Amino acid sequence: MDLKWIFTSLIHHEMTYVFHWNDEGKTPAPLVDGIADYTVLKANYNPAGFNKPGSGDRWDQG
Repeated sequence: MDLKWIFTSLIHHEMTYVFHWNDEGKTPAPLVDGIADYTVLKANYNPAGFNKPGSGDRWDQG
Protein backbone atom coordinates (compact mmCIF):
# COMPACT_ATOMS: atom_id res chain seq x y z
CA MET A 1 0.00 0.00 0.00
CA ASP A 2 1.48 3.34 -1.07
CA LEU A 3 0.46 5.78 1.66
CA LYS A 4 2.04 8.77 -0.08
CA TRP A 5 -0.06 8.11 -3.21
CA ILE A 6 -3.25 7.64 -1.16
CA PHE A 7 -2.61 10.79 0.88
CA THR A 8 -1.87 12.90 -2.20
CA SER A 9 -4.98 11.62 -3.95
CA LEU A 10 -7.08 12.47 -0.89
CA ILE A 11 -5.58 15.95 -0.60
CA HIS A 12 -6.36 16.69 -4.27
CA HIS A 13 -9.95 15.60 -3.72
CA GLU A 14 -10.53 17.44 -0.44
CA MET A 15 -8.79 20.68 -1.46
CA THR A 16 -11.22 20.92 -4.36
CA TYR A 17 -14.00 21.32 -1.79
CA VAL A 18 -12.07 24.15 -0.15
CA PHE A 19 -11.82 26.13 -3.38
CA HIS A 20 -15.15 25.14 -4.96
CA TRP A 21 -18.09 27.51 -4.51
CA ASN A 22 -21.30 25.54 -3.95
CA ASP A 23 -23.77 28.45 -3.86
CA GLU A 24 -24.45 28.13 -0.13
CA GLY A 25 -25.37 24.44 -0.40
CA LYS A 26 -27.64 24.83 -3.45
CA THR A 27 -25.30 23.03 -5.86
CA PRO A 28 -26.13 19.30 -6.17
CA ALA A 29 -23.73 17.27 -4.03
CA PRO A 30 -22.98 14.73 -6.82
CA LEU A 31 -21.81 17.59 -9.04
CA VAL A 32 -19.46 18.95 -6.38
CA ASP A 33 -18.12 15.46 -5.68
CA GLY A 34 -17.72 14.80 -9.41
CA ILE A 35 -15.63 17.93 -9.83
CA ALA A 36 -13.46 16.83 -6.90
CA ASP A 37 -13.04 13.40 -8.49
CA TYR A 38 -12.17 15.04 -11.81
CA THR A 39 -9.29 16.95 -10.22
CA VAL A 40 -7.93 13.65 -8.89
CA LEU A 41 -8.14 12.13 -12.37
CA LYS A 42 -6.48 15.13 -14.04
CA ALA A 43 -3.65 14.96 -11.50
CA ASN A 44 -3.19 11.30 -12.54
CA TYR A 45 -4.05 10.01 -9.06
CA ASN A 46 -6.99 7.94 -10.25
CA PRO A 47 -7.83 5.10 -7.88
CA ALA A 48 -8.53 1.63 -9.25
CA GLY A 49 -12.18 1.88 -8.13
CA PHE A 50 -13.09 4.58 -10.66
CA ASN A 51 -15.25 3.54 -13.61
CA LYS A 52 -13.76 3.46 -17.09
CA PRO A 53 -14.54 6.43 -19.38
CA GLY A 54 -17.85 6.00 -21.16
CA SER A 55 -19.25 3.48 -18.70
CA GLY A 56 -22.55 4.06 -16.96
CA ASP A 57 -26.05 4.80 -18.14
CA ARG A 58 -26.37 8.47 -17.11
CA TRP A 59 -24.22 11.60 -17.35
CA ASP A 60 -23.51 11.51 -13.61
CA GLN A 61 -22.57 7.85 -13.46
CA GLY A 62 -18.95 6.91 -13.92
